Amino acid sequence: MPRDWFYRSAIYALAGGTVFAAIFTLIAVFSQPQGETKNLIAALWLGRAQELQFFNNRVDVKMCFYVVGGTMLSLNALSGAAYHYERFGDNFNPGVFLFAAFMTFYILDYFIFERVQLYTYDLIHEKLGFKMFWGALIVYGWLYTLPLWGMAVHPHPGFSTAWTNVWLIGSVALFFLGWTITRGANMQKYTFKRWPDRKFLGLIKPEYIEAGDRKILCNGFWGPARHFNYLGEGFLSFSIGLVFGYFTNLWAWTYFIFIVTIFTLRQREDEEQCEKKYGAEKWAEYRARVNYRIFPGIY
Repeated sequence: MPRDWFYRSAIYALAGGTVFAAIFTLIAVFSQPQGETKNLIAALWLGRAQELQFFNNRVDVKMCFYVVGGTMLSLNALSGAAYHYERFGDNFNPGVFLFAAFMTFYILDYFIFERVQLYTYDLIHEKLGFKMFWGALIVYGWLYTLPLWGMAVHPHPGFSTAWTNVWLIGSVALFFLGWTITRGANMQKYTFKRWPDRKFLGLIKPEYIEAGDRKILCNGFWGPARHFNYLGEGFLSFSIGLVFGYFTNLWAWTYFIFIVTIFTLRQREDEEQCEKKYGAEKWAEYRARVNYRIFPGIY
């Protein structure tokens, strides 16, 4: 198989994957009782069942879609880098290879710390509808590489050696700053959920608000903002916009625009879910203690 085949076949994969997701949506929705979602359109979009498993619960559909989507994200990014190099040779843009490295690292980290993902929004709250199937498979696997669709056709931006170093090192530093915030916040939450009284990394003693038999973590990574992990995703996506070196090209910023939009909307859904989960009074107490939603001092 040519190394750039995944990149060149992306449109066909997008179309085929959409059909596949639609078929699986019909199976997942119509095989389940109606439940609370009476509207058929809403049921097809959002789903009815929280989980769907086969082979004596050894195969979980939601996790399988994330595994396939994540694997294809890395393969598509690497394939795009291969296409870019074969097209430009020695005049290649190192930012394209860094993008592929970022995405591969992102997926490797996700798979190694897979247990942590079980405590994130997607796995806890998403139901099995077209939104989840198409998102986990197509958005995750193909549209996360959308910047590459437009940027793999551009050579080195032509910076001097000094500016090239500043551009690339700065992009890498910003990426790992975002990763540290996101990974740190998710790891702290995971540790707190599993072992509520354990110090995170042996250093940060958990502080929390008791809401009946539940606890709301409110220090460490969860002290500056109620969804501080989303700020990390924002920094990470901003680094991806910078890494190509074409700062005014809109293609380079498609991932950043998508991430900022989706997490700004998602944090509002999170707030509604948390208010129901912990109770309006306790959630208001938490909001009074942690004032900001995502970006401390700004939002």
